[in-house]
Amino acid sequence: LGRAMKSDRANQTSAGLIKVFLHVRRGEYDKALATVDELLARQPGNPMMLNLRGVVYLNSRDFPKASEAFEAALKASPDFVPALYNLGMLAQQRGDIAAAAARYEQVLAINPNEVNALLGKADLALMQGQLEPALAPLLKAVTADPTNVDAHVRLISVYLNLGNTIEAQRQAETLVAQEIGDAVAAATGGDLSQRIPLEGKNEFFT
Repeated sequence: LGRAMKSDRANQTSAGLIKVFLHVRRGEYDKALATVDELLARQPGNPMMLNLRGVVYLNSRDFPKASEAFEAALKASPDFVPALYNLGMLAQQRGDIAAAAARYEQVLAINPNEVNALLGKADLALMQGQLEPALAPLLKAVTADPTNVDAHVRLISVYLNLGNTIEAQRQAETLVAQEIGDAVAAATGGDLSQRIPLEGKNEFFT
């Protein structure tokens, strides 16, 4: 009976998350928030659900309420990486480089290979016109996730702007070889639907 109840709760949660995602995709933010509230009623203080509330506000461009929700997720779980990253991203969007850097460093202290935080750290350097400092996090990002096209493209761009055409070409060849490998895998039945980031892909549901 206990296992059946747990399974039922898990199914309800999964169904609720799908509903939130679909409502957000349709721009139905009030309905998405109502569904998040239902999930939180069943799981009070769950940092994932509190973070999800922030994601809905983020998509509706209500950034103050998004920040409040992410802070609430951290109050529930101080090391909850998605909320830490999201707060860093919000700080970066408003140009608060110091606050963004602090959040990304918190993420990387928990998971040194968190690619989104590594890319964010590189972006902060580039926002300040600092090419060399952007290299280390980008190199670490492509090592942590060799399939991340965005990381490779940014790294190639930095090398080109530094005038290092040899490394830029090497990275480009690595990327091309990877894409060819992906195409071969797809032709042989591999599911590569998650390999190539789509424009505007939302990373914050993690």
